[in-house]
Amino acid sequence: MGGGTSETAGRAERNGSGARRDSSVVRNGGASRRDSSVPRYDEDDLGLLAHRSTVAFIRRELAALGLTQPQYWILRHLSPGDPAPDAAGLTVAGLTALMRSYTDDATDPAAEAAALVANGLVARDAAGALTITGAGALAHRRVKEHAPLIRERIHAGVDPAEYAVMVRVLRRIIANTGGAPAGGS
Repeated sequence: MGGGTSETAGRAERNGSGARRDSSVVRNGGASRRDSSVPRYDEDDLGLLAHRSTVAFIRRELAALGLTQPQYWILRHLSPGDPAPDAAGLTVAGLTALMRSYTDDATDPAAEAAALVANGLVARDAAGALTITGAGALAHRRVKEHAPLIRERIHAGVDPAEYAVMVRVLRRIIANTGGAPAGGS
């Protein structure tokens, strides 16, 4: 980084128990200062900690809107145009297949769909096909309207250029470990 931009340099030291202590310093145009506003974690744990913290934050925000994260995913898949142009007739099995890449083992799409049906947000026909109801569309829209605020809070204090670099790095790591292609989303 050049000129008057900030950059962080750090080194990890091991204490007597083998735990790491990060001694990062922020440099701004040659002047250095400790950045005490950001907690320090072992670099090997950062990806997992960032994932867990972000998911927990998003789930709290969705809970305040009356949904679980998997319920929102189901409403999203059943909403025409978000992400599919025609979401008519999806079954729980179809939803499970669509959500496989981002759900965890603890997610039970059948139970989440049943809760949405019980709450009147989704209807199920005799063949098991699910459709979003008017109330479900309203709940989906409410989350979509709130999403920019959630994203803004997650990204607060993160420079857009640094975020773009992080995304490219994470895509490369995923590709290097056999995940999605490096250019994928």
